Amino acid sequence: MIIDPEYQYEALNVEAQQNTSSSLLWWMKRILAQRKRSKAFGRGSLEFLTPDNHRVLAFIRQFENERILVVANLSRFIQPVELDLRNLAGSKLVEMFGGTEFPAISERPYLLSLGPNAFYWFQIEAQQPVAESTGFRSGEQRERPIRVTSWEEVFSDTVQTAITRLLPSFLRTRPWFLSRNRRIRTVDLADIVSLPETSAHLLLVRVEFDEGEPEIYQLPLSVAHGPEVEQVAANLPEFVLAHLESDDGSKGLLYSAFRDRVFPDALLGAISRRRRIRSLRGELAGSHTRAFRRILGTERPSLEASVPRPSPQNNTGIFFGDRFMMKVYRRLESGPNPEQEILQWLTAEGFANAPHLAGSIEYHNNAGELLTTAILQSYVTHQANGWNYALDNLGLFLDRALTAQDDPRLPQVKQGRPLELENEQAPAIVCELVGSFQEMARLLGQRTGELHVALGRNQEDASFAPEPFTDFYRQGLYHGMLGHATRCFTRLRSSVRYLEGEARQDAEQLLKREQELRARLKPLRDRRIPTTRIRIHGDYHLGQVLFTGKDFVAIDFEGDPRRSIGERRIKYSPLRDVAGMLRSFHYAAHAALYGKVPRHRARKRINHPTTSVGGILVPLGWRSLPARIPAGPGGLVAADDRRRRIPHPARRLSAGTRND
Repeated sequence: MIIDPEYQYEALNVEAQQNTSSSLLWWMKRILAQRKRSKAFGRGSLEFLTPDNHRVLAFIRQFENERILVVANLSRFIQPVELDLRNLAGSKLVEMFGGTEFPAISERPYLLSLGPNAFYWFQIEAQQPVAESTGFRSGEQRERPIRVTSWEEVFSDTVQTAITRLLPSFLRTRPWFLSRNRRIRTVDLADIVSLPETSAHLLLVRVEFDEGEPEIYQLPLSVAHGPEVEQVAANLPEFVLAHLESDDGSKGLLYSAFRDRVFPDALLGAISRRRRIRSLRGELAGSHTRAFRRILGTERPSLEASVPRPSPQNNTGIFFGDRFMMKVYRRLESGPNPEQEILQWLTAEGFANAPHLAGSIEYHNNAGELLTTAILQSYVTHQANGWNYALDNLGLFLDRALTAQDDPRLPQVKQGRPLELENEQAPAIVCELVGSFQEMARLLGQRTGELHVALGRNQEDASFAPEPFTDFYRQGLYHGMLGHATRCFTRLRSSVRYLEGEARQDAEQLLKREQELRARLKPLRDRRIPTTRIRIHGDYHLGQVLFTGKDFVAIDFEGDPRRSIGERRIKYSPLRDVAGMLRSFHYAAHAALYGKVPRHRARKRINHPTTSVGGILVPLGWRSLPARIPAGPGGLVAADDRRRRIPHPARRLSAGTRND
């Protein structure tokens, strides 16, 4: 009998453990649920690894396409271990409890450190190719090097022709190429801008399609030759676009300029020195604002450039120390850049909850067209973006809700739809469960209103001055929504036969109510709207705000990149931004509920029954999930395939996290 008071029933009992989310009881529940979600643990094959450190046990279990790596420290002391995972090179390890992605496996021994009696459960997943050169399934660019006549003038007519042959297949693999579903007719190099004192070049690629307007994309490339070739080939093989060979037999490489250390500095220098660089068909011009010197400061800070890890976005970010963030656009359009316009005004207004514009780089072609290629803005020190911040807090809410399910105050909580409860005071139990997130959500709403007030304050600039909701505008808005609804119903009607179960029933029910939905749009046509419309963010959601620890900062004012610049500069009701943010909260709630948050990862079946806590459904037992569930801003995730995401431009991780 244990007589230590610490372990007596007064201190250690089921009720106390049930009410503490960090208790051993809840730890056991989570680890059992995690194990049951993976068939490989019960039915998979068993392959033991033999690391040199005999105090560490490591083995792989595999069932069908599921592979799990288990590493356990059998010692009461901290232990390092090197695992031979060469046969899994190219795969990545994802920690199963928190969903944390570990570095990819390579040919080298995989090093891990484990605490006393600690263990890891890893899901082994195929590494998704995101590098600059990904997409060349054959070794065409390696087997057939492009012949160059001079390393000083690499881009001869012959080289340009060879590159344009590579570009169609290359562009289709790029996340920033927005027209992957259109048939490419021709690809030409509209211009090549060589940056002085570097081997970097900006290629302006003009893509024409069978239908629709052509598009121009910016592709920065650097040339490596001589001793650089071995370094680039060894350290950056995935960023190589093409191999080069001169007449004298010397080798060279054409690779992503974002991996060339001098390229970011050249762009920053063009802005700080207001440099102009002539090309054959135009001119590249850098400029800075009055805020540049203020942001830079007087203490000569470090401006070492860093390019974040690639992610599927439509532009590339470069950080310069903790002072600047440069956004390099990939798709270029003629006309005023919406983000540059808005940041310039907010900077002049002294608006504190948005980055300040420090400069820009523009390209002027010989026809007089203006294209903004990059903007420079102040770096925002932050803890997380709004999406991750919301998920973290909702995860804490779920922990508290699970432990408070027996609270007698819960049955008294009034439930209903959001609009039905908007005038109700939040009950004390709900406030306790939500915690400080409630106050921070209120602060986000306040900052959103202040942003719109600042955007509507510009009465002098015609592109910003508020305008009324005229009858003509309302009619255009109505017919636009009607046309969009028609296209959606047509697409659903043609796809409903591919749906199954509840999803098909829901689709058929929605198709029957098509006329009812159309009727809901008629008040927009028939009633006047006594308000004004202004310039807005245009793509506002939790991923577009940064949490600094005590406040929120709005970022990414470029709008929806799928729309033209003209569309993104149109004035709308600020409620459009509010609706986007509310939708994002709705996605976050479901993402946390169905497994986006660590320890609450979704599966086709989850081992917890469901109950309603404070009006929110909480999983607590066996329950079949719907075929598709919300996963993030603008995206869906299949319940039986959680890692296959449907991309959406709204999903952004943080300011400047962009793809090469």
